[in-house]
Amino acid sequence: MNEPKENKFIDWRTTKRERISYYIGDNAKTLEGVLIQTFMTTFLLLSGVNLMAVATVTFIVKIIDALDDVIFGYLVDKLKPSQIRLIVKLGGNGKYLPWYRATFWIFPLVTVMLFQMPQGMGEWAKVAYFAVFYLLYDLTYTIIDIPMNSAIMTITDNPIERNAIVTNKNIITMIMSLLAAPLMFFLITENVGMSVKNVVLLMSVIFVVLMLPLVFVTKEHNVNATVDEEDRYSLKDMLVGLKNNKYLLLLLAITMIHGCFLTGDSIGLFVSYYLYGNSSILLIPALISIIPALVAQKVSEVLCKKYEVFRVCLFVQIIHLIFRIVIFIIGYGNIVVHITLLILVGIPSIMFFMATQYMILDCIEYGQYKSGMECAGISFALKSFVNKVTPSVASSLGLIVLGFFGWVSIQAESFAEIAEKNITQPASALTGLWIVNAGLIIIGVALSVVLLFFYRLKKSDVEVMIRVNKGEMSRDEAQAQLSHSYY
Repeated sequence: MNEPKENKFIDWRTTKRERISYYIGDNAKTLEGVLIQTFMTTFLLLSGVNLMAVATVTFIVKIIDALDDVIFGYLVDKLKPSQIRLIVKLGGNGKYLPWYRATFWIFPLVTVMLFQMPQGMGEWAKVAYFAVFYLLYDLTYTIIDIPMNSAIMTITDNPIERNAIVTNKNIITMIMSLLAAPLMFFLITENVGMSVKNVVLLMSVIFVVLMLPLVFVTKEHNVNATVDEEDRYSLKDMLVGLKNNKYLLLLLAITMIHGCFLTGDSIGLFVSYYLYGNSSILLIPALISIIPALVAQKVSEVLCKKYEVFRVCLFVQIIHLIFRIVIFIIGYGNIVVHITLLILVGIPSIMFFMATQYMILDCIEYGQYKSGMECAGISFALKSFVNKVTPSVASSLGLIVLGFFGWVSIQAESFAEIAEKNITQPASALTGLWIVNAGLIIIGVALSVVLLFFYRLKKSDVEVMIRVNKGEMSRDEAQAQLSHSYY
């Protein structure tokens, strides 16, 4: 039998194979979620459903989903998987990953079913079908997303290793999303002509296969630090702890507001088709943006190490705001200018995303330091809720605005069928398309800039808090080293 290779990072808890398996599994899960973000609005617009009804259903589902996230996040923190025979049988040992191993396959199955809505059904039957399976989608996403994200706290207790894993995971996510979304979009353009449901089925099979390495390879090496009986708090205790974690709540508010106004992401094909005559046109900047995106990621990593992360986040978001205003004012009359600006605006957008990923881990450490409770599960439950609610709200908001501007319902399997039937939209609907695509995002970016001025959690203080959380330093010693009191 071959001896396992020695880890070249002697203080790291994970092996290279475990980290790669984690990256692959996490990104497969993320890309399965991207299917919804990519196709849900497009699918609904092609299904001829009532836009206002679907928007209303989406909001109702999200209210229910908020409860699901908090409850399951609490259960993940509260329960030992070893106490549940079925979870142990299917998921093995650990704190968070057994939940993932036992349930990962349900999420893609429900996603496929959501897009199998029979097109011959009546309009309100379609709305009901969508409501049921969209609720199931949210629930199954929660069940694997919370353990997946929370596991970063138990895979290792080394903060340098943890940040490296998060950084590498985000880089891979960014690259794969930039590649996968345009590819999936291209498959349903008039140039290829596949239906949305067939693309979702194909991609879901691929993503399930890619989730498997995480099931069998990655282990939790820091699990004992989070499963002691004295660390088992009531739901009320955890909610009080979160209530006092002002930086986590502020960061979640920033990302939620920013994301809820990203209405243009879900209607890109329609913008491209109706404003430029070909649904593939705006896939060009998405593909070209890959190289600038890698540069932006590296620059953000360097800046976040050298400066306070929240200041980097604020600076790039201000730049982002300026670009968004310029894009909206210039309009879509010149395709070359529009594509160029879309490529450029991606740089501060990606840097903002990277900075917030560093900030979320700092906020969790701050929360544990302040309350004395380790609540990674419920913290990531809120993050999971934000990740799901923002594209859904953005989609609903976009649908409402399009309906207000007189969007004509479409019944088609793909853009090839739209072209074949020569389905057109009135001038008012085209105005609505541009507002949804380039106007509403300005509001979200501007509001997030305002909120960032209230974020003041310093990374040097977080390093001290981590030592207290690990039992390496007393609170009295920490108070003497912090830049200011956090109580």
